Order: sequence, then C-alpha cells, then structure tokens
Amino acid sequence: MSTNIQLDKILKQLDIKQSELRDALRGTDSRDLSQLYDILRGRVVREFYEDDFSTDDAWLWNKYRGGTVSGGVLILSNGQQRGSTRYLINRGSALIAKMKWGITAQTGADRRFGWGSSLGSLFVGFRLTDAFYAVVRIADFLRSIDITADLPTDYDTAFHYYGIIIDARTVYFYIDGTLVASTPLAKNTSYFRDASGLIWLRNADTITGDMEFDYVIIAYFTPRENLVPTSQSVYSSEGTIASGTASTEAWKYTVPEGKEAIIETAITRIDTDTVDEVYFIIEISDGVALMPVIGAGQKSSIIYGVSNELRTKIKLLSGSYIRCIYKNADHCNHFGMGKALITELE
Repeated sequence: MSTNIQLDKILKQLDIKQSELRDALRGTDSRDLSQLYDILRGRVVREFYEDDFSTDDAWLWNKYRGGTVSGGVLILSNGQQRGSTRYLINRGSALIAKMKWGITAQTGADRRFGWGSSLGSLFVGFRLTDAFYAVVRIADFLRSIDITADLPTDYDTAFHYYGIIIDARTVYFYIDGTLVASTPLAKNTSYFRDASGLIWLRNADTITGDMEFDYVIIAYFTPRENLVPTSQSVYSSEGTIASGTASTEAWKYTVPEGKEAIIETAITRIDTDTVDEVYFIIEISDGVALMPVIGAGQKSSIIYGVSNELRTKIKLLSGSYIRCIYKNADHCNHFGMGKALITELE
C-alpha cells in the first residue's frame, strides 16, 4: 500500500498554484501523487477525487458495484465490474489507477480500465484481450494501439500505475509515468464536453486470476490548447575528423510519440570548404525523406561555407528526427563541429 505524501513535497513536485492544489487535495489522503505529477506536469488541477478503497464507497460507485473491497484493495473476479457516473468525461480529464490485471494477454481475455459506455459507443482507456491495447472509441471512430511491448513484465501479478489524459486535442496513455501511446482527437474533440460515460473497471472474462485496484484517481485540469516545453537539450559533436573518415552520424534526436519539438538554433563549422566531401551537416527527416537544414564544408560539389548558423526555428512532429553527419575524404585531418538546441514539447 502506498503512503501519504506531505503537502509541501507535493507543492514542490507539482507546478500548480498553492491555493488551487490545496483546494484540489482537501478531503483526500493524497496517495502517491508522484504519479499524478508524472502525467499532469505543468497542467493546473481544478478538481481532484480519489477512492483508496479503505472502505466500500457506495456513493461513488453508483452504477455497478461488483467486486469485493478487502484490506484497502478492490478485487474484481470474473464477470464483475465497477462503474461510476459521478464524474463526467471532459477535455481536461485524467484517470489514474494503481492496479494489477491478474492474468497475461491471451485468447479469451477481456478486461478494461478507463471511461466507457455499456452501450459500446464509447471507450477511452486500456483493454486487455489477446494483446494489450490503448483504445479510443467514439461512436464510429476507433483507434486501438497495441502497446503490449510497453507493459512491465509482471503486470499480471504486481501493481503498476496506469494513466489516461484527455487534453484539448490529444488523448495520452501512460504506464508507470511513461508515455506509451497517444492519439489526436481531431474531428472528435467537441465530443469531450460534459460527455456521459462511466469510470469503468471491468473483468468480463472467465480466466482464473482477479483484477485488483489499490486506488483510483480522477482529476480535472485546465486543458492545454497548445503543447508546452517539457525539456531542452543541446546535441553536440566537435573535434578533429581523421583523414579518410567515411560519412558518420555524430548524433540523432527522434521526437517521441505524442510530442513535438522545436529546433531553436543550430550551428555548423569546419576549417575548409575547398575540398569536396569534407563536411559537417545537420539534416531533418519525416521518416521518409532527408533534407539538409544547415551545413559547413562541401558535399557533392555543393559549397556550404566554413560557418553557418540556423536563425529560424523549425518545428518537428512526432516520429521525425534531426541528425548531424560528418565526413572527411581529404588526405589530411580537418576540424569541425555540429550543434543544435532542441526544445521538446508535450
């Protein structure tokens, strides 16, 4: 079982106004909010609710009340489910559980955690069947992402953290605080405005092994229309390139799924531009085609000069990358460099 965390520590971890956080936490026991921090970083919490299953809360679980609460844990055996319509699904919603699935992915499995509808027209959450999926289903729109490879090895027998965030334009899925999948809302964004839907914990199969929940957290935050910076890094290569060095990748940054990045600036330099195939070049790719952004030296008879600096910011989308390459086909050594400042957005 997790332990309480002091309010001052929470305030230090979470970049949230103190008055708003105190209001959000009033009346709760604040179980392991480091997980809330991991997936809500930078977002302002407006409301915060939690069931730690210290008692069997009949008010919260007003739709389905299957399962047994024992020792601070909710146990769902085969054919049992818990459901609540007390808290609506909105843009700016987060749902987090510390739980274990009880079985591995296999034929015949059918277990869920997320927001859903008994009619089957809505489900946003995690589903365990023959594989493990992050699912967004809204009427006729369905995206089901296989994230089995991202599961902890002991997900069937040990407690782990599973989180879902519905932001202004994207749904994010987290396991143990790590982003494992995301999908844009696009045309369906307007649906998430006080939409009906259950907080749904469901064990619908007949395979031996109970689902168990240590706690469930529901949080509402101010949705972000735009991605915000979460980290900034300098990628750099500098030094002597030995004569006869073939084309070499000095460094590479790939934008993670669900994120974007900004190339704030980039610099390339080399001590000559008079010899072909002696260069430092920074290029970007969408995963299909490569395009040089900035360079120094000479490649394929194209002369870049001995020093260049990128002065216009470039946005990189999820899955695209930036890299630096160098080469020295000359008979003597040369000195060069390639650097870039990257801001990652989420």
